[in-house]
Amino acid sequence: MPRELLSIVMPAYNAEAYIAEAIKSLQAQTYPHWELIVADDNSTDHTRDVVVSFAASDPRIRLLRRTANSGGAFVPRSEAAGIAKGDYIVELDADDYMDSDYLESISARIKATGADIVFGNMTFVYADGTSSPLTTRFDRQDVVDGASHLHLTLDQWGDGCKGAIRRAIFLTATRDPIVNGTSMSADELLTRVIMLQAAKIAFVEPTYYYRIHTGSTTRAMHPRLFDVLDTDMRLRRLIESHYPSGSQEIRLINNQATANLWSCLRNYASFKFRDKQERKRIRHMLTEAYGRRHILKSRRRIGTLRTAILLCGPATTIIIQKLLSSLGKRQ
Repeated sequence: MPRELLSIVMPAYNAEAYIAEAIKSLQAQTYPHWELIVADDNSTDHTRDVVVSFAASDPRIRLLRRTANSGGAFVPRSEAAGIAKGDYIVELDADDYMDSDYLESISARIKATGADIVFGNMTFVYADGTSSPLTTRFDRQDVVDGASHLHLTLDQWGDGCKGAIRRAIFLTATRDPIVNGTSMSADELLTRVIMLQAAKIAFVEPTYYYRIHTGSTTRAMHPRLFDVLDTDMRLRRLIESHYPSGSQEIRLINNQATANLWSCLRNYASFKFRDKQERKRIRHMLTEAYGRRHILKSRRRIGTLRTAILLCGPATTIIIQKLLSSLGKRQ
């Protein structure tokens, strides 16, 4: 019986500093039956040159050249998956890397369980060279359905959710209209859509190493930080359509969305907008995301004081945040 071809998809943008390490970690795999599709998102550095040099000596590596930057990883990753030849998609970001037995373990687990998804462990790697593993509190020998595992991704990530995904499920999920592909956090919503389609999720021990950049858009003050508001509203609709009222999933998405709303209102109060149009657009997003009923249900998550402030409305919350900031206090 032929061994499973695993299709590695790698979105890349100005990744010349790290992409060689990512590719080398793939070439070092004990499992050789893979293909790598690098979707370069119109990089302005030497990312393409690095990929071309690897592809020249390794026919398993292909470069997909995009002519315009998409502004995120979702579009290039989806396009790479669209031309993949394997039955399973494995995500590898251009600045991350994997244990050498990562793919071997995934392939064996797919064969043993017939799982739609196989997730590995995850470790966060920081700019100073330190690292910390993501602690998971479930039995990694279990095989579970996606709907019952999804609660571990809400309010906080109790599973790194990196691994192999059946290609048919991955592609169907990328076309789901609930996913906003232009959002900075589109991949986080996509992960939940994928999980809800999975009849079986299995797990392996080898680790995916996720690099944290202190200057990245997701960690620095940037207008796209507010994209999380749209993602949370879409995720709430997704959860409400699959789980009953009063379920832990409903409670957790309420907690997540309210905590993110508070953070976005706090950031808005001190944010330096480029123009009035940008300010107005984000103010509209904050207003859309606001819901008194959800805030009241999340009181234990955010605390009584923050709940009381939020219940005054978005405009008053922003004023209070500005006042607290001027006094050198931060809620």
